Amino acid sequence: MSLRKAGGLTRDVLFQMAGEEHRAAVEAALAWRRLVGEPLARRSYVYQLDHETLLVGVENNVWMQELVLLKHDLMQRLNKLPGVRIRDIRFFLRQGWQMS
Repeated sequence: MSLRKAGGLTRDVLFQMAGEEHRAAVEAALAWRRLVGEPLARRSYVYQLDHETLLVGVENNVWMQELVLLKHDLMQRLNKLPGVRIRDIRFFLRQGWQMS
């Protein structure tokens, strides 16, 4: 399941739409901005949670390196979210992409 912006949807509606199978991915996506801070959140997003590996799209190498340095802390903080179990975070470049 790929997640970008929730727009005006409420948390409950997102969980209903995603279903129990994708609940952890929704939790991670909704918490992302708070966990990484505004500058990083504008340049990255939760793309997918696949077998306890969180995939995160990043604008460029500079911001990717910043996230790599925060990876351990991010994993600890994400794993404190209800129902979230993450063993790894993988960052990838989104060429030609910019978050608005």
